[in-house]
Amino acid sequence: MQPVNFPYLAPTKPLGGRERVDKILEQIPLHPEDALKLYHELAYASFAGIDHEVCKKACDYLIEHAKDKNQLCSGNYLKAEVLASVDQKFHEAIPYYRKAVELEPDADTILLNFASCLEKVGKLDEALKCYHEVEKISLEEENESDWVYVEMAEVYFKKGENENAKKYFQKALDLEPENTEALCGLGRVAATVDDYDGAMNYFEQALKLQPEDAYIFYYIAHTWSLRDDFYRAMHFYTEALKRKPDFAEVYNNIGSLYYNHEGDLKTALDNMLKALEIIGERDEKILSMVYLNISKLYRQISEYDLADTYKTKFWESMGFPGNMDDAGEDEDEGDEALN
Repeated sequence: MQPVNFPYLAPTKPLGGRERVDKILEQIPLHPEDALKLYHELAYASFAGIDHEVCKKACDYLIEHAKDKNQLCSGNYLKAEVLASVDQKFHEAIPYYRKAVELEPDADTILLNFASCLEKVGKLDEALKCYHEVEKISLEEENESDWVYVEMAEVYFKKGENENAKKYFQKALDLEPENTEALCGLGRVAATVDDYDGAMNYFEQALKLQPEDAYIFYYIAHTWSLRDDFYRAMHFYTEALKRKPDFAEVYNNIGSLYYNHEGDLKTALDNMLKALEIIGERDEKILSMVYLNISKLYRQISEYDLADTYKTKFWESMGFPGNMDDAGEDEDEGDEALN
């Protein structure tokens, strides 16, 4: 069974209110000569006020009619933000982000959100270009950010470039010695190269700073599973669930442990199905991995129709039409990878 990758999450905080949106909507037909200015204001007000359908319509108006660079950039950027952060339509968001960056190449916020979107669709090299542009801007302005370095390190880690990942996690830690994500990142890199003692040292430092962080327990559990210690891995996965009961990745990996170490197909399947129930549609990559794991488990217990159903779901989630025969069936089912 394959473990899932653990995504870096950067939730947004909604701002604003409905009254301002309604007021602008009233003003637009009364002042057609100021339509572009009002639609520009409406795009920001509705985005902040969480009326995203109004925001998209305002952005479409700006994209079609605006000549002013600032208005045109805002229309493209906010349309991309709604598509990516609200609708989860990352592929559709990319051309709007790209146009916004073309209009405002030194806007670090746009570059950062564009990079995050590119990561979601696996365009890691292009994401890194955006992050390096942000790094260049921050160095010129003498305003380096530890969390930007963490984001860069995460991309390098996904690419398997451990030395670069280590370099940027360390740069983040140099800026902020109590950055637990940087500490955990260094731990994950260490575990990847089989330096389990080094990994545990970083995780233990992070746990002292954030003793209730479920993610840190998750990483410690991974490391124990890499050391082939089923019981310690289960202990720390259980501790992670105490702190985050809807931790889908943990349920998937518990299922992997029961399958790989105990041969307990029923418990493995129960945990995988629990993971699927929690995930919903929120992360395509994790969803794909869980579909594949469930398909393999159903095949192990001779439930071939269900196995084929979930194999089809797996391929569809990967962007392919239906079940691509038995391709991928021989993927590595070894120990969990710390990701």
